[in-house]
Amino acid sequence: MPEQKILTDELMAWVGRESEPKTAQVTERDLKRFATAHTLWEPNPLHFDKEAASKTPFGSTIAPSLAYGNSFSEFPHVSVLGDDGHSRKVASKKPTLTPPIPLPRAMAGGTDVEYIRPIRPGDTITQQSKLVELTEKLGKSGPLVFVTTATTYTNQNGNPAVIVKMTLIYR
Repeated sequence: MPEQKILTDELMAWVGRESEPKTAQVTERDLKRFATAHTLWEPNPLHFDKEAASKTPFGSTIAPSLAYGNSFSEFPHVSVLGDDGHSRKVASKKPTLTPPIPLPRAMAGGTDVEYIRPIRPGDTITQQSKLVELTEKLGKSGPLVFVTTATTYTNQNGNPAVIVKMTLIYR
């Protein structure tokens, strides 16, 4: 007897949905705080020293490579997190890109980051995500659903700075 499919036509119709764009100002203070929190040894002059950074091919200070989403991060309280660490316990009034996958757990499946141009202090960045793929597979413990989104971070000139493709696996 074949397994019942999880990804119905109704769920597959979610592919291609886009989030509402969010815009944030990138401040020098926030970037320095991020860089300080992620510096193990000596601070990188690209993030802290305008004079030293001006002598590099970048021409000025830039954001640390992982700071692209810092201005958009939401920090839900631990009381609203599910067993898998995601905030699925509280019904959100915001539209979501993730369809209601009828599986109890989500886990990280991988992230690919494409850096196109640096983000600089003073930039206004727009973040927009798109659901690009839903895939169903059968694993050893049962059905798995792979949800892949692509998030683009665009600067105030309309130029993409970073594109992040992230996959969540529901089981």
